[in-house]
Amino acid sequence: MKRYVLREYEEKHLSKDALTFKTGEELWKKYQGCIDVQFPSPKTANEWLLKPGGWVGCIPLTEDIILEVQPKVPLNKLFALLEIAYGLSGLRVKMFDSVIDIQRLDAFFDRIAKILASQVLLRSKRGFHRSYIDKKDALLFIKGRMCIKDLIKRQWDPRTVCKYQEHTSDIEDNRLLAWTLYRILRSGFCSSYNLPLIRRAYRTALAASSLQEYSGNDCLGRVYSRLNDDYQRYHNLCRFFLDSIGPNLAEGSGAMVPFLIEMPYVFEMCVANWIGNFISDSPDYADLEIVTHYKDTRRGVMGSYSYDIDILLRRNGSPYMVIDTKYKNPEGPDSGDVQQVVTYADLTGSDEAVLVYPADLRSPLDIHIGDVRVRSMTFDLAKQLDISGRELISRLLSRDVFVKSSALQA
Repeated sequence: MKRYVLREYEEKHLSKDALTFKTGEELWKKYQGCIDVQFPSPKTANEWLLKPGGWVGCIPLTEDIILEVQPKVPLNKLFALLEIAYGLSGLRVKMFDSVIDIQRLDAFFDRIAKILASQVLLRSKRGFHRSYIDKKDALLFIKGRMCIKDLIKRQWDPRTVCKYQEHTSDIEDNRLLAWTLYRILRSGFCSSYNLPLIRRAYRTALAASSLQEYSGNDCLGRVYSRLNDDYQRYHNLCRFFLDSIGPNLAEGSGAMVPFLIEMPYVFEMCVANWIGNFISDSPDYADLEIVTHYKDTRRGVMGSYSYDIDILLRRNGSPYMVIDTKYKNPEGPDSGDVQQVVTYADLTGSDEAVLVYPADLRSPLDIHIGDVRVRSMTFDLAKQLDISGRELISRLLSRDVFVKSSALQA
């Protein structure tokens, strides 16, 4: 099998014979937002010119060709980003140490899939979470409450329609696990060494629940109790896989499906979760509240305008700061980015507007536009993430109490 390795935001030249015209056309049609494809022409020196965007992962083009898009950060750093973005810290066991030496993204996928499968099998030994669900069915015996109206309508039927509750493991908590493991097996990126383990975990989860389709968003906003609090970590892993190999990516008729990670989205979640965790863990910032993906619509005589703000900070219930993450490395903030974040601040009534980049800018920004202070800041992916996070917080929420606490921790 041929493997062509690309790097995000970097151009890659392939010979004219590397891809057939049909294969290149399918790549261009299916992954327009992921990879910019230029066909062989005099402009490209009669070669294929591929330039990935903000997506990294593996794309099986044919049975014999795989495109692998490597991130700019090392894979161990990528896992650290995913750990913060998807809240995987509770799953940090010894198996994660083996992720560090991985050099290929399909092996990275395979190792994390093994972690989820192992966690599912471990939970099955303790027993899957069960709950009471309402059911209505025609039975040969009376169970729960009889439905008199249905009984009158079905006088010819010897069965009795009853409403009752059933204690079962076939609930959404377990269906999410079964569907995720099914998608992992369908991906084709599992190694022969880990495949039996993942198949066993899938069969175990399927024996406890039914197979139903879900997306990554179905893992959000779930309610946990002391009986299923460990499921939050499992569902965070499920969300990662369903976001990466979800139905939004065309499967085609092949045996393998794409595995792609949207790096701008991961960077946004990483920044949001870092700020949110700091605020929730610090009593000195009890007056602050973080809202991610704040959406609103403004309507006027000539139409309406909808906007989606990455991060909104409220102080004592009132909008205080809007934060927009930009996964790119420009010389300085683009005028379009500045206009966008100032508009967000004006729409919400915030006094502060911040643009967060993954690397230091040569021309950082700190100006006032009207009543709004606009600043550029950095969550530096080249450094250790805990150091980058502290530096961001110290600039974002500069208070003497934070400076003292961080000095004590250091």
